[in-house]
Amino acid sequence: DHTIVTTQVDEEYVYYADCNGDLKSTIVYHQRMSKDKLDELLCKPLLSQVVSTRGYICHYRGNEL
Repeated sequence: DHTIVTTQVDEEYVYYADCNGDLKSTIVYHQRMSKDKLDELLCKPLLSQVVSTRGYICHYRGNEL
């Protein structure tokens, strides 16, 4: 499975490690994405009707983005 682990959040960015994004069990550390870009991505459909996938978004409301 593809997993993203959030490591830090600041005023502008979310920092994370991307695990198995290449489907070769690679872990890519020290990634970052702006909160605006994350918001844009989360507003799109997460599941494709063509591809059979499972997804899960976990968040902690005590640390809102």
